[in-house]
Amino acid sequence: DGYKCTCPEGKTGRNCEFAATPCSSSPCKNGGNCTVHNESYNCSCPHGYSGVNCEYVTRPCSKNNNKCLRGKCVPKLDNFVCVCPEGWVGEICRKFVKPCESNPCMNEAKCTEMIRDFQCECSAEFTGKNCELLVKPCDLSPCKNGGTCGEQNTDYVCTCPVGFKGKNCEDINKCKSSPCENGGTCIDRADRYYCKCPVSHVGKHCETMSDACEPNPCANGGTCSRISSGSNYTCTCPVGYSGRNCTVGNVPFIDCRVFCFCSFCITVSDACEPNPCANGGTCSRISSGSNYTCTCPVGYTGRNCTVVSDPCQPTPCANGGTCSRISSGSNYTCTCYAGYTGKNCTDDVDECKSNNSCSAEQMCVNIYGGYNCSCKTGYYGENC
Repeated sequence: DGYKCTCPEGKTGRNCEFAATPCSSSPCKNGGNCTVHNESYNCSCPHGYSGVNCEYVTRPCSKNNNKCLRGKCVPKLDNFVCVCPEGWVGEICRKFVKPCESNPCMNEAKCTEMIRDFQCECSAEFTGKNCELLVKPCDLSPCKNGGTCGEQNTDYVCTCPVGFKGKNCEDINKCKSSPCENGGTCIDRADRYYCKCPVSHVGKHCETMSDACEPNPCANGGTCSRISSGSNYTCTCPVGYSGRNCTVGNVPFIDCRVFCFCSFCITVSDACEPNPCANGGTCSRISSGSNYTCTCPVGYTGRNCTVVSDPCQPTPCANGGTCSRISSGSNYTCTCYAGYTGKNCTDDVDECKSNNSCSAEQMCVNIYGGYNCSCKTGYYGENC
């Protein structure tokens, strides 16, 4: 039992007791059937194999007999491989993997599992199934109304056609037609425009010449005369006063009703008795005795304070505010345009500190009379 015979050519068996045949060494592989032919042999190969000794696999995927389960069988030399569908792994595609387990989303995108699939939530800079493609800002066509988009680092700049403005050329330039007359400056706002008029004119379009004599700038009873240009005036001062507004006194005031000169005394009549100043005006006698000046209360003007002044002419309300006269005559109230506040609408409202329409992806930027919503870094488009 503890030996092995090496047989000479032509013999076989444990003890070399049999005459050898070409099929004695079992030359046919993979279940091939060996047949002696003359002094040689022939191999009859089973289905799927070929070669002298049936050593070659001719149709490995037939041999596989659909062992790839959910995958596709691909021949490879004398074997096969399984190409698995998305979500399946393993040699024969046996194991199912959750779609997001392999971290398919690139560039820090968030993966959301779906039915045998996944969806990547890309940041604004990336796109594609796996967020693998870099988005160019102008690819989103953010410029409206025929604006031309130009890339600037990771942002964009819109070159707007005539008549439009704004980050995305979305705002119509309401000042395009130059509606303000007589040197007025047009101020464009979100939903309308208003004209900032020079001193010489008032009105929505600065079309009306302002009255330089209302209210009367001439003090001490001086008479105001408007010069043709509208914004200029001249004061005709009473005796004892001079200056542009009759504010310079030329003769010292003598506070006495009776005074003497030469060699006898005369009684000087008091021009303020009875009081000629109406509507609560204060009378001041001028040194000549027969002349006086009235200091009128707010809301009245004229030599004797008999003319009711219009507090809305010229309008005290700035930045397009609307002036409304209160019934008492001397007072007014301003209805301010959106973005302004204060008695005369001169104070800018900071909309970024209160309610505004900017989204979470936008940054609020306060401007004089309003605000803009600018996209934060990484966000693009009309609505960011």
